[in-house]
Amino acid sequence: MRFRPSFISLQFLTATSAFKAYNSPECLSWPSHETWTEDLADTLSETAALHGPFPDGYYKEECEGLGANAYVISSAGHGICMHAHACQHEFCREQYSQDLPAYILEAKEETDIQKALKFCREHNIQVTVKTTGHSYHGASTAKNSLLIWMANFKKDGSITDNYESCDGTFHHAIMSINGGETWNDVIEAVGPEYHVVTGGGRTVSAAGGWLMGSGLSFSGRKYGLGVDNVLEFEIVLADGSLVTANACQNQDLFWALRGGGGGTWGIVTRVLYKLHPVVPITITDWFIGGWENASPESATTTLSTWLKFWIEASSNLDPRFGGFWNSAGIHLIFAGTREEANEAFLNQFQDWYNDVLLPKAGFIPFLFGALSPFEVTSQTSSWYEYRGGKDAYNNPALTDATGTSYKGAENVYARLVPLETLQEDPQGLHDLLFDLASNLQLGETNYILGGVISDVGDDATSVHPALRRAAWNIFTFSPDAYNKILDFLPNEITGACFNHHSPIEPNWRDALWGKQQYAKLLGLKEKFDPDRVFNCWHCIDYQGEENPKVDEDYHPKCPTANATSIEDDADNNEDKSRASSIFHSKELAVFGSVSLFIYTLL
Repeated sequence: MRFRPSFISLQFLTATSAFKAYNSPECLSWPSHETWTEDLADTLSETAALHGPFPDGYYKEECEGLGANAYVISSAGHGICMHAHACQHEFCREQYSQDLPAYILEAKEETDIQKALKFCREHNIQVTVKTTGHSYHGASTAKNSLLIWMANFKKDGSITDNYESCDGTFHHAIMSINGGETWNDVIEAVGPEYHVVTGGGRTVSAAGGWLMGSGLSFSGRKYGLGVDNVLEFEIVLADGSLVTANACQNQDLFWALRGGGGGTWGIVTRVLYKLHPVVPITITDWFIGGWENASPESATTTLSTWLKFWIEASSNLDPRFGGFWNSAGIHLIFAGTREEANEAFLNQFQDWYNDVLLPKAGFIPFLFGALSPFEVTSQTSSWYEYRGGKDAYNNPALTDATGTSYKGAENVYARLVPLETLQEDPQGLHDLLFDLASNLQLGETNYILGGVISDVGDDATSVHPALRRAAWNIFTFSPDAYNKILDFLPNEITGACFNHHSPIEPNWRDALWGKQQYAKLLGLKEKFDPDRVFNCWHCIDYQGEENPKVDEDYHPKCPTANATSIEDDADNNEDKSRASSIFHSKELAVFGSVSLFIYTLL
C-alpha cells in the first residue's frame, strides 16, 4: 500500500522553493550577548526576563527528568520544555538535530513583545511562540529563534454578562482571556456558573495554538469549535502594532486567526470568548473489557457488531452529544439531563445492546463483556463538575499526563472522516476500521464531530472545510495503518485535523487547509508578516527545510544582505529547491508503533 500523492499547485511549490535566510549564531551579524542584554533584556518591563543562551545538554537536564506532571513541564526550563520530548528535535524526530531557540523572552506585558519584535526585525532573527509546549508537530520551537514565552503573561479572566458584540449581536456572557492563560485558569474562573467550550488538557493554552488551530472540544457538536466561540482578538503583529481583529475591523485577520494556526500571524494577547448558559452534563462510559478472555469468534463478532452500529448511529446523532469512541466502546457527553439523553439516543443504544449485541457477542460474566449503557450513565451539574470541579485545579492527577507518558505521541496520525463516507460507503468504512482495530492500530480517542460544527459555512473561518463536513477525527500511531487510511480517504476527499496531525503529514499544506484556504492564507501572511518574522514548522509559508530532508548535510545560509558565514560553506552559493514533503514508508519504519492506550491531547 502506498500514499496517493496529491496534486501540488504551482503556488505551493513557489512557497517552498526559495526561502528566507535568517540570522544565526554562525553568522557574523548575529548580535553578541551584550547586545541582547543591552538592547533587549535591559529594556523590558520590571518582571519580564530574557533567558539564554542555553548550554549543550540544557534540555536534557532541565526537561527530560520531570516525569509526567504537565504543570511542572509547562513551567520548567524557562519555557524551553516540550510536552512531547521528541519535539525538541526537528520535525519531532530524534534522528535530527535539536530545534531549540537561542533565547527565550518571558513576556509579561505587550511592550515586552513589541520590543522583542523590534529587536528581531533589526537583526533578522526568526520568532517562535509558546505558552506551554503542547504542540505535537513542534511548531512552538525553532533552532536559533527568539521564542516568546507567554505562560507568565499577565492574566485576566474577567466575565461580562449580556455582552453586545461589535456587530450588534447579544451574547449570554463573554470572558476576557489573556494570551498566556490555560484551560486550568479559564475553567476555574468560569466555575459552575457557565458553560465554556474547552480543550481536554488543563495545561493547554486557551488563547494560543489550540484555539487558532480550530479548537476541538467534547462539547463542540453543541456549541461549535473554539474558533466559532471567539468574538475578538487583540494581537501584536510582526511590525509591533497592537491591533484588534473582530467582525467589524481587520476582518481578514480575524478570519485567518480562526483556523490559520498559532505562531504565524502575531502574538495574541487577549481573546473575547463566548460563555453559554450552564446545563447539566450527562456522561456515558460504555466500554467492552476482557477481550483476551473472548474466543476469536466472539471477539470478531462483537467488534464488527459494534462498528456497524456506531457507523449507523453517528450518521444522525443528536448534536447535544459529543465525546470520543474507539474499538472497545464510547465516552459520550450530553449537554442536558439524563432523561433528555435517554430520549435523544440512549434508549436506542440500550435497545441495540439488549436486542442485537447480547445475542451475538458471547459475553462471559466477569471475564469478557460490557455493562449496559444505562448502567454506565451518570449526570453532573455542569461542565465545571465534569472537568473535575474544584479538586482539579492545579492537580496533575486530574489532567493529561505528558512528558515521559507522551513517549510516542509524536507518532500520532489524525484523519478527518467525512459524514458522507459514513452515509454512502458504510461497508467500506467498516472494513477499514475493522482491519485497523483487529491489528490494534485504531486510536484510543477518536473525536465525534458534526452537529453545529457543520452548520458553519466553509469560508466563515480558515479551518479546513473538511473539518466542517466530518463526522469523526480518527487516530492511529502506526504509519502502515495511516497508509491504509490515506488510501481510503485521500486529500481529494478530506484532510487532517490541525491540532492533532502528524509532524510528517504528507503534502501537509493541502492536508491541513485545502488548496483554496491555503492560497488565501498565504496572501494574508504576505499582508500581515511580509518579512516572515514569525516562522514555524507546519505554519503558513513556513521558511526552511522539509521532511524528509532533501539534503541531510543542509546548512542554512546566512543573510546575504548584511552578513557572511563564519565558515566558508560552499553550500551557501547553491540554490536549494524543494518540493512539498512526501511521506516515505521506508523512513517511518524506524519509528515503530506505540501503545494505543496513550490518552492523546483532547
